[in-house]
Amino acid sequence: MSRPRGVKATVSTNYDAKKVKEQFDKLLLDFTNRVTTQLQSSIKRTLSKKGKGKKYSGLRYRSAAAGDPPTVQTGTLRRSWVTQAARTRPVKRPNSVSLSLGSNVIYARPLDKWGSSYLGMSKGHPYIAPAIGAPRFRAGIKREIKRFGKKAKQAVRGTTKARKVIR
Repeated sequence: MSRPRGVKATVSTNYDAKKVKEQFDKLLLDFTNRVTTQLQSSIKRTLSKKGKGKKYSGLRYRSAAAGDPPTVQTGTLRRSWVTQAARTRPVKRPNSVSLSLGSNVIYARPLDKWGSSYLGMSKGHPYIAPAIGAPRFRAGIKREIKRFGKKAKQAVRGTTKARKVIR
């Protein structure tokens, strides 16, 4: 058998692994910050809804019906939600990012889960789960994942040195 004739080509790539890892770490931290901030905004939007419950004398706004997010009276709960993303390097997960999102108001969690007997509520007023399930938040997450993918591809392409040899 004769050898086929034609063009023989060799393509090799050389990645700068350190540079790719640095850029990926920056992208991961940026992605985490963006998602956390979007969730914080979603929670604040949920906490900004008007109440559908009873109008009590002494309260500025109508109260929230049982099962609905709490109605803003002073704005303290809504203002108390803060985000923080911090770079961590635990032994088992060297490429991880931890994030925290929380409220510094002591009644935030009980109000979300169980209501509060000292506030006269028998049912909880969930606002975290509705914020996570909000279509606007979900669309934002999808948008951020696409953005992350594009930026990661660009980071790899920017550090690749391709060489073509045609014989």
